[in-house]
Amino acid sequence: MFKQHYGTSAFVLAMQWFDLCQDQIPSKKLTEKEKAAAGLKRFLIAHWWLFTKPKNATEGSSRFGCCEKLLQGAKHWLWIERISLLKHKVIKWPSRFDDPNSEVFIMTVDGIDLKCVRTLTKHPSLPVHPKYYMKKHNCDGLKYELGFAIHTNKLVWMNGPYRAAENTTSLCSATVV
Repeated sequence: MFKQHYGTSAFVLAMQWFDLCQDQIPSKKLTEKEKAAAGLKRFLIAHWWLFTKPKNATEGSSRFGCCEKLLQGAKHWLWIERISLLKHKVIKWPSRFDDPNSEVFIMTVDGIDLKCVRTLTKHPSLPVHPKYYMKKHNCDGLKYELGFAIHTNKLVWMNGPYRAAENTTSLCSATVV
């Protein structure tokens, strides 16, 4: 539930909050008042706002039980800027990316439909479950998205499984490893 609300796990947010409180960003240090519960609330609101991109401040104010001004203006953007300044600490590229001779993956993405040998979930009156039904094989199935490196024929990315009845283009938010 927490990840659905803020877009990341509580552990990741706790690590970011710890970094902010330990003055990891010299240009945007937190005051003692901002390190208290009110600052944590603003930090969480900024994360929620970045994750959900609400249409207006009313949506956020009703969700967090605060006034709309808390989700607007310079103070709100200050917290978003503080979060963005953590990127040097949070985003760590592997050292092999600095090597000019390292492998570069040029990849192609394709989808695959797999039929299931047995029904995944029994439906009370139908022989196949509507959420798992796949027209291609006329049975229950799952979908996967696969990314292959073109020059080396390696599988470098996989997304799934998804129910066969789902549109995977709306679900593509996986990270490339």
